[in-house]
Amino acid sequence: MEVPQVVDVAVLRHEVQRHYAEVASTPEADFHFHTGRTAAKQVGYDDGLVRGLPDGAVWRRLPE
Repeated sequence: MEVPQVVDVAVLRHEVQRHYAEVASTPEADFHFHTGRTAAKQVGYDDGLVRGLPDGAVWRRLPE
């Protein structure tokens, strides 16, 4: 018999927002997922387009 899971939507929303805020405010931190230029490349953004973005818009540089 399956037991339904009850999720407190307010708590979930708060935790997601807190985590996104952490990523946005400390992009140099070591996260368990890619961010910045590496993430953009992995999801298929054109290198030329990403290269033209300012560092403030794309946190980490791809290796040269």
